[in-house]
Amino acid sequence: MKVLFLNPPWGIEEESYGRRAGSRWAHRLLGPTEFLPPPFFMLFSASWVEKIFSFPVKIIDALAENKNKQRVLYEISLFSPKIVFIETSTPLLQVT
Repeated sequence: MKVLFLNPPWGIEEESYGRRAGSRWAHRLLGPTEFLPPPFFMLFSASWVEKIFSFPVKIIDALAENKNKQRVLYEISLFSPKIVFIETSTPLLQVT
């Protein structure tokens, strides 16, 4: 069973920057930054799932790799996981 761990792009806007993983709280940034802490809990969980269950695991860190929504969706479709875990926080949810 393929498992995907996803740290998605920050927002809907193409030029949107922010930090969630490795910080005390999620927050927007004024522009790109050289340091984005890795999603420690997600990486730990992915390694655990791979080691304990021997499932194929893929990690997409769209923030660190500067991937937009279209690129992320394309990579998800290529991997076609059965389970997807997403790093997020409530400030990222858009109220409609």
